[in-house]
Amino acid sequence: VKKINKQNDYDAYIKVVKENSKEIREKVLKYLMVRRTRSEIERYFTADVKTQNLHFPAIQDPIPLYYKLNSNEDAVFTETIKLITQGFTYARYKPLLYYKGKISQTEEISQENMGKFMKVLLVKRLESSFHAFRRSIGRFITSYELFIREFDNGNVYISKKYINKIFELLENDDDAAVQELIESGKAEYYKSSDFTDAFRSDLQNDLEILKRIQRLWQTIKRDPKLEKLQHELSSNVILKDNKIIIFTESKETAEYLCSNIKDKAICYHGGSGENERDTIIANFDAKARHQKDDYRILISTEVLSEGVNLHRASVVINYDIPWNPTRMMQRVGRINRVDTPFDMIYTFNFFPTTQAEDEIALKKTAEAKINAFLTLLGGDAAILTEGEPVSSHELFNRLISKEVIMGEDEAGDSELKYLTI
Repeated sequence: VKKINKQNDYDAYIKVVKENSKEIREKVLKYLMVRRTRSEIERYFTADVKTQNLHFPAIQDPIPLYYKLNSNEDAVFTETIKLITQGFTYARYKPLLYYKGKISQTEEISQENMGKFMKVLLVKRLESSFHAFRRSIGRFITSYELFIREFDNGNVYISKKYINKIFELLENDDDAAVQELIESGKAEYYKSSDFTDAFRSDLQNDLEILKRIQRLWQTIKRDPKLEKLQHELSSNVILKDNKIIIFTESKETAEYLCSNIKDKAICYHGGSGENERDTIIANFDAKARHQKDDYRILISTEVLSEGVNLHRASVVINYDIPWNPTRMMQRVGRINRVDTPFDMIYTFNFFPTTQAEDEIALKKTAEAKINAFLTLLGGDAAILTEGEPVSSHELFNRLISKEVIMGEDEAGDSELKYLTI
């Protein structure tokens, strides 16, 4: 598994895990952890649940929300996907591949990955919101224009030292910080003559494509995804009156939604301050000492996907889907608390359109990871779609059988022999 991980071969990793999942559970994981799902707690700790008056909410299967593009929007969307995934070279973000000198294999791989990450970033921004995508295209154009200007002046600046930081920012979808880091002075200096003629050509080609995309999007006058959200908020029985948490990976999308939702909405992201956080706790934490009711809808990035209780709300809307399924669980976990006042909690997921799904397979990637997670550890409820395998694998099933618990296991002693005691 370690070897496969280093090769970044996810399919091979999943195959090994599935083929050896039973052995992994029995011989490895039981010495490291016990994941107690709520169904197991209710089954094996019934008396404790009653004594402590614990309340576990039921979890409704995730509800999909699809938005439709009209003919012009679909044509622009399709052309945009084609341009940023096929014609665009991302030369600005992998300059060392055009360097006439010698570079190491690590540098070559890092540069290739940077180009791939930037492509994924653009596609994900497009799926997040048309607004966030337009802003990202604007930043890309500015970045390319500055880079080309310096190149024509004989200067090329490349950041190697901060490549890991850039990867970290990309993982958190903070493309603004990526651009800031790239444009900072923390870079190495090269002469333009150190690079092949293809570099300047590809830079110009990319800039022309970016400007073409920008012109295409000037013809788009509405946002069907936002309209779908607004419609659901005003007409869906579940969403009309309950407090709601809307999660997005983009700060710009969060701010955009907050300014376009005609309700008592508050926005929170990495740039928000402590006062805003206190306001959110007062309005959405069921255990807050001084509760307020100034806001019904909270729109947040991943900064609030863990570490806080928001269980005065009973609904989570995933406006865009993160690649990391752990984030999906963390998001729902903000309202899926043991002391929630609700008997039922709900999750709504906006799904990628067909074009973007074909390119980066967000839904499929998330589903594969979730299924791998459940194969190893089990779970209580569906996270992404209603067709997920939901089961509790009971890592210690053999050890906590009736015979073992009651001390009737003649095969040998058990570390969980005294579970009920």
